[in-house]
Amino acid sequence: TFEAEAEKIVGRPVRVIGSASATLLPSPSLTFEDVAVGDAGGEPMMTVDRFEVTIELMPLLQGHFQITSMRLDRPSMRVVVGDDGRLDWQARNKASQALDPEKVILDRLEIVDGHIDYDDRVGETELSFEGVNAVVEARSMLGPWRIEGSYLEDGVAVPFRFATGRRLDDGTIRLKTDISPA
Repeated sequence: TFEAEAEKIVGRPVRVIGSASATLLPSPSLTFEDVAVGDAGGEPMMTVDRFEVTIELMPLLQGHFQITSMRLDRPSMRVVVGDDGRLDWQARNKASQALDPEKVILDRLEIVDGHIDYDDRVGETELSFEGVNAVVEARSMLGPWRIEGSYLEDGVAVPFRFATGRRLDDGTIRLKTDISPA
């Protein structure tokens, strides 16, 4: 059930390979070990060593997902900008099209010791980020989003901040970023 509901939210298949535990009260919470998300050329788009989430019960009973806290330990993510200039994560599968993105609220997502590979085929740019630690908030899956954290470069933490507006009907979104050093 979790895999099916998570697929609706992220728009990609979700598989729990390791152990799982759940509690219902005082708030529904789930913990999973060894999670794989998506499939691109036979490889997951993201893997997570440990995933924890707590959801508000009353909104859930009304069909809303208010995620009060989520934690991803050691996620490894691959982001590709295709030849058409679109992020591969923007493509939605059939399961996710039934979910109203307005009904998903993310109060706090904590990323601990993450890794991101970024491949921009249009700009012919490949980047890797290690030691990513961040906190993410979103009023809905359409935005606005706020991301604040750091990554490691030569053993030194490089702080960053991203803030977006709300995704527009044409799929565009305003983005403001600050990365130090520039």
